[in-house]
Amino acid sequence: MSSSTRAHQRPKAPIIAMLAEVEAASTFLASLTPKTAPADARARFLDALRGLLLSKFQSHWNVDQPLLGSAYRAIVNSERLVDPLLVRAAAMAGAPELALGLPSDLVVWIDPHEVSYRIGEYGSVCTLYDDGFRRRVAFNGLSAQRYPPNYLVPVN
Repeated sequence: MSSSTRAHQRPKAPIIAMLAEVEAASTFLASLTPKTAPADARARFLDALRGLLLSKFQSHWNVDQPLLGSAYRAIVNSERLVDPLLVRAAAMAGAPELALGLPSDLVVWIDPHEVSYRIGEYGSVCTLYDDGFRRRVAFNGLSAQRYPPNYLVPVN
């Protein structure tokens, strides 16, 4: 591997750094699969999704700049396109119909310190997981200049 190739590679985040967020997102997405699907297929989907998310995010996880790479980490399911990661997880689970049974117009944002989602184009954004980092940054004054002002609003 040439030195120029190594210079452009992103460092890989330790998996432990993203476990809580990935667990929250994958458990939520698996809970949205059709309840008529066999329980073992839904469990395999959860396991596959968890592994795929951890693998995908390893080079796109920066706890010091949580918004960096946010679009890359978003899972988007629309009427026109099912997120390829969901399709792959369902195929790995041996139940491709699971990906098709998820709500359309679903977006899940998986960022360091927070996981949120929206169902429907005009739906409210709801928080699935929040480790309180934003409140600590906002109220302790830690490097607040790195974050846009709307990112520092406390979440109740």
